[in-house]
Amino acid sequence: KCREPFIAHKVFDTMPDRNVVSWTALMSGHVFNGDLKGSLSLFAEMGRHGVYANEFTFSTNLKACGLLNELEKGLQIHGFCLKIGFETMVEVGNSLVDMYSKCGRINEAEKVFRSMVDKSLISWNAMIAGYVNAGCGGRALATFRQMQGRQVRERPDEFTLTSMLKACSSSGMIHGGKQIHGFLIRSGFQCQSSATITGSLVDFYVKCGNL
Repeated sequence: KCREPFIAHKVFDTMPDRNVVSWTALMSGHVFNGDLKGSLSLFAEMGRHGVYANEFTFSTNLKACGLLNELEKGLQIHGFCLKIGFETMVEVGNSLVDMYSKCGRINEAEKVFRSMVDKSLISWNAMIAGYVNAGCGGRALATFRQMQGRQVRERPDEFTLTSMLKACSSSGMIHGGKQIHGFLIRSGFQCQSSATITGSLVDFYVKCGNL
């Protein structure tokens, strides 16, 4: 994370015992520094060394697949997760939703999301962002409302709200965008303290013709 991948590799190569934690740390470093294919290569090499992946190994490499639009590799990793029962883990589920969304497979992302027993704020944000990027503003708004339901009550963060305002502006959902603005006011969110939220509100009203 100090952007010294060469030094990280040298340290890794001198380690007598390399466990899943050290392999995954090196993969995370590659992803952090933008070397996504390097992470996937390490994932394959780790398997050849007989080291079993954990949930963080899978989530790291699913992220790489999504950013590379490597659907086939992502499907392979999903298959590994299914075989060993890791798909039910929140970290893996979140990464699967994100990977399928980035690869343009929004229906597969939705299937994974619906199958998740436990969902975190990251889970909801990943699904909403996936809908927004796929141009499914109505489904994004429905998911946001479900998120606010009595049985969920997951509090949205800045990422959730900017995604929703983007969904409403790109889909022309004026009423929905005003509902989001109303939610911001009711929840005491200081819009002026967030340049991202303020910019999203301005963009929404401009695109919807409310100058």
